[in-house]
Amino acid sequence: MKKILTALRNLPLVAASAALILSILLCFMNVVTRKLFSFTFNGFDAMMTLCFGYTVFVGSAAAYEKGMHYGVDVLVSALPAGAKAAAKVALDVVMAVVMVCGTYLSVVLSVNALGKTMEGLNIPYFWYDLAAVIGFGYSTVFSLEFLWQDVRALRAPASDPKGGAAA
Repeated sequence: MKKILTALRNLPLVAASAALILSILLCFMNVVTRKLFSFTFNGFDAMMTLCFGYTVFVGSAAAYEKGMHYGVDVLVSALPAGAKAAAKVALDVVMAVVMVCGTYLSVVLSVNALGKTMEGLNIPYFWYDLAAVIGFGYSTVFSLEFLWQDVRALRAPASDPKGGAAA
């Protein structure tokens, strides 16, 4: 069970990495065939666009989970420890709300895109917009997890660095 949860947790990173590698390979193949043989593969541009969507949205969720997004915490770092923890919880609530809204809006976008097809691939735009659903969905789960952890840390008694209770 733990292996399955680990695999699901790492899925955004693996999917975004695979999409980036595939996009680079498709672009390289198109450039080589255009320069050497004066033709390009039909649909490769659409496939690269599809890969780009997964790289951006799903990769953003992977970066969020790893804490790799940029942040400016000038105000929060000036606060005392207790206020810092409370500010972290407040920011987690804001992020959770934003991610839930993003998930909802991306689902609506994906459903509305079912009738529209991508030129070159003749597949519904739904598959492109699904990247946003996956990315925001994973980010929602991660933001709720961060909120849960920060609320628990806020409510937990202070402890020393070695893990024992403070005197």
